[in-house]
Amino acid sequence: MWHKVAGFILRNRITLLIIMGVITAFITWQATKIEMDYHYANMLSEDDPVYLDKLKFHSIFGDEANGIVIGFVDKDLFKYDRFIAFQNLCEDLLKIENVSSVLTVSQAVNAHQVTVEDEFGSKKRQFETYPIFPQNISSQEELDSIKGVFFSLPFYEGMLYNSNKDVFIMSVSLNKDILNSKERIPVVLEIEKVIKAYSEKENVEIHISGLPFIRTKMMNLIKNEILIFIVLAALVCAIILYLFFRSFKVIGVTMIVVGVSVLWAIGLMGLVGFKITVLTGMIPPLLIVIGIPNTIFLLNKYHSETVAHGNKILALQRVISRIGSAVFLSNLTTAAGFATFTITNSSLLVQFGIIASFGILFTFISALIIIPSIFSFLQPPSNKYTKHLKSKFITKVVDVLSNIVTKHRPKVYITVSLVIIIAAYGVTKIERTGYILDDVPDSDALKIDLKFLEKNFNGVSPLEIAIESKDSLQGTEMVYQIQKIDSLQQKLSVYPELSRSLSVADAVKFLYQAYSKGNVEKYCLPPNPKTYETIFKRLPTGLDDNLAKSFIDSTYRITRISLNIADIGTNGMEKLLPQVKSDIYSVFPKDKYNTIITGSTVVFFTGTTYLINNLFISLSLALLIITLLMFALLRNPKLVGIALIPNLIPMLVTASLMGYFGIGIKPSTILVFGIALGISVDGTIHFLTKYRQELSNNDWNIGLSVRKALKETGTSMMYTSMVLFFGFLIFTASSFGGTIALGLLISMTLMVAMICNLVVLPTMLLTLEKKLNKKVFKEPLLQIYDEEDELDLDELKIEK
Repeated sequence: MWHKVAGFILRNRITLLIIMGVITAFITWQATKIEMDYHYANMLSEDDPVYLDKLKFHSIFGDEANGIVIGFVDKDLFKYDRFIAFQNLCEDLLKIENVSSVLTVSQAVNAHQVTVEDEFGSKKRQFETYPIFPQNISSQEELDSIKGVFFSLPFYEGMLYNSNKDVFIMSVSLNKDILNSKERIPVVLEIEKVIKAYSEKENVEIHISGLPFIRTKMMNLIKNEILIFIVLAALVCAIILYLFFRSFKVIGVTMIVVGVSVLWAIGLMGLVGFKITVLTGMIPPLLIVIGIPNTIFLLNKYHSETVAHGNKILALQRVISRIGSAVFLSNLTTAAGFATFTITNSSLLVQFGIIASFGILFTFISALIIIPSIFSFLQPPSNKYTKHLKSKFITKVVDVLSNIVTKHRPKVYITVSLVIIIAAYGVTKIERTGYILDDVPDSDALKIDLKFLEKNFNGVSPLEIAIESKDSLQGTEMVYQIQKIDSLQQKLSVYPELSRSLSVADAVKFLYQAYSKGNVEKYCLPPNPKTYETIFKRLPTGLDDNLAKSFIDSTYRITRISLNIADIGTNGMEKLLPQVKSDIYSVFPKDKYNTIITGSTVVFFTGTTYLINNLFISLSLALLIITLLMFALLRNPKLVGIALIPNLIPMLVTASLMGYFGIGIKPSTILVFGIALGISVDGTIHFLTKYRQELSNNDWNIGLSVRKALKETGTSMMYTSMVLFFGFLIFTASSFGGTIALGLLISMTLMVAMICNLVVLPTMLLTLEKKLNKKVFKEPLLQIYDEEDELDLDELKIEK
């Protein structure tokens, strides 16, 4: 098969290059259509109950996570000049386009009763709201007096200021239409600019957080890092290639190969409408790093063939026909590792898996066509550029490895056994984790600000409880419901992870205090049901509508309790949520009420747990697919087992490193295993492919075949491992802890995999030499080159 592929490529190389050029031009145009994804990353499937609860809640009460939260540490806020500046700050923020409202101390309102006339001329008492702090405060004495009124309203404690009254909070709400669009970014950045200008001018410590702000800052980091990683990947790989081949031609052709592959992958994203996310943004540098080994294997074979017989076209034909199957199969296993992410039902991972797996296949196609085609027009490499084949250092390393596997096999097994025992213990120390800002360094302002606000207000991430009764809540039923809600709020107040809650019960307490002429002791629920009726009757139409929209749905059946929660991680949520649910059900029994617990924190926690479980399943599927591909190559369960062991040991070692160094299991780290497994098995495939070829050439002499396979593939495997090691190491330049961990762990995994493929695999083959005979090596289902099946070069009509 592969000699026919070689003939087709070499005969039609000009046509194929033109076709690839046209495709690249079209796909580059498609790539210009690609956009960043500004939505909150959804890790749940669209039919998950938690996701459906979120949609239901949003359809009733709107998006709960549309506010930027700013904390002000200011003991001098109520000094006249400072407070006027604070009021002006609020006015400046309200002038920013797409800022819908600002809620803070200076914007707080109070209520009192006034006498009004209705349309028939009858007088009645009615509540009226008014700003506590007017715009025309004239003196410090007036401000002090109004300050006393503000602090006499318990409604605002824990919502606008902390218990020590030295930290004040501001919530800047954004237009919901821009929350998931690129228009959000300039608005958020302008808000940050205005806030920081106030901070510098007034010398006030500020802390900014809230999901729109966190998402915007992280998205900007992702955009900046994509370009940095592409440049670093290309630079690192170019340097390593030059150190190996000492040829700018090789570097140029290699960059064309990976460049075309990257463009095709990005263009595919534009063609199918995928957007750039935190994961798909990693695909270009990943393809550069993963695509380089293809060129190394092909070019090493080309150089070794030209040195052997000096015939350029024969060398290029053998490049395709003799190692094309191995390169194809290694790319197929790598693509399979990425493709298994598509079973997670998470759109984030599904898109990543689809584009990455196609991108890997693109690197194979472009390498197989471009390298032989271009080099067919160039002069054969001179001795200057083939010196790497006789590198004294590489030769010495290969000789050492050959000596180890032939003369020190017991020591190899003892070492491997010790490694497995130590690694197995490390695995037991792994813990699952997952925080909203898990991948942000502790020293980053985002995390510092979040922790500060959590310390003073017990969290800024929304947590929502919706309680649905079977019948409409009217009259005494509404009173009874409000009392039950207040009872539940009292239960929730004992949890230090939860902020002060807000519900219709708090609104009634606020109005009852106003009804009682501002008496602070009357901030409670009315003792008499008739007082509720009086309060509701005295609500003006506008205020009545706003109250209903904030806390009660239009059918008067669903009521809402809003609060915030600290970023306590998945482990903390696993403990807290059952306790909260137990408290809810103790007040609102399941048989009488339907309850929803939602909010961005619940969605994130459930999504993280869901994703981790699905990634374990996808890893198992990747292992199964790779096992089947190995069986297609080897056709013998014993050989498949031998081939898999050197690839499972690195997985175990990586997992143990996570345990020993406290790197938790989370979506960003569980990705490591699927990616690394798909890549690490490439070395095994190349070794076994060459091993099979040497067996047929050396009368099935296993010992001699192992040594020859080690000598030829060892050089390429060490070259590619160096590229992969340093290539993935570039991700440690990231600002995100998960990306850093991914780069480090994959680099370590692939380095261990190289050692296992060059030491453990040959050692096992030699140990089982007497048990492996010709019958064991059946004809593979996937065609491997037959040495006798040469292509007639005269048919190619190409200069030799």
